[in-house]
Formats: sequence, C-alpha cells, structure tokens
Amino acid sequence: MTMADGEHALGAQSPAAEEFDSGDALFSMNGGMQIVSWNEAAERLIGKPAAEVIGRPCWEAIAGLNPDGSAACGPDCAWIRSLRSGRLVSSQDLLLDTARGLRRVAVTTVSANDRGSPLYLHVLRDEGPAERPSEETRKGPLSRRQLRVLGDPAAAAKLA
Repeated sequence: MTMADGEHALGAQSPAAEEFDSGDALFSMNGGMQIVSWNEAAERLIGKPAAEVIGRPCWEAIAGLNPDGSAACGPDCAWIRSLRSGRLVSSQDLLLDTARGLRRVAVTTVSANDRGSPLYLHVLRDEGPAERPSEETRKGPLSRRQLRVLGDPAAAAKLA
C-alpha cells in the first residue's frame, strides 16, 4: 500500500493505514477525503498510479457515476455526508472509467479511527463491463466530467 510520503493527514506516521491491503482495489482517505493510500490492485483497476492520486480528493481521482449516469462522487456526495455524520454506508454499485473501459464496480466503505482521526477505506470489486446509460435512464443533463467519463468528449466540449 502506497502512502503519501508515509505521512498521515496530521503529519504523523500512520501505521494503521499501511496495514490495510486487499486483492481487490483499495484506497483510504483522511477526514478531509484526501487519498492517503492506494494499493496495487487500485492501480490496475483504475489505471492510475498511486503517485497521481495520493493527496487528491477522492472524487477527483475516482469520478464515479451512479448506474443512471448521474454523478455519484463529489465534495458533498452521499458517502461523505454519511461518513461525516457517523452513519454506516452500505455497499453500492458505481460506474467507473477504468483501465479496461467503463466497468460496474461494487464499492464497500469501511470507517476506521487512526489515533483519533477518521480514516475511510473504499474497497472496489470489479463486477464486469458496464453499458453506457441510455438517454432514458439519465436523470437530467450531464456535467462535462460525466460526459468525459462516459466517453463523449465532443459533448463535453460543447458544454465548455
């Protein structure tokens, strides 16, 4: 598991985060939702090396979509609101633009405590290829980011 220079959000070594690993893609975030660890399976699935995502907000690195094509990840997504309020989050399916194209991915979230600081983990299990949501399944207009993730850069450019 790769850590941000081996440091926790508070600047102290984070041995707890270094102990997390999985055969599935796994990454952890601090209380500010910045990625602090990213395993090799995440590199393979998402196609981004740890050096590219460590320290970035999770929603920028992942850019997950709900099955209907609407944005799932963002600075105020349902997961972040639930985690910050202390509510547990059930596993959910997302569409992710991965190294192997658009994939349906089951995301399990684990909330931990690292010496008094919150630590959140997402475990990503690849569930197979996903079809692009049709116009009928989309809920309203898509953002430029959603269109890029769905592989429609021309439509995204029109929104610029």
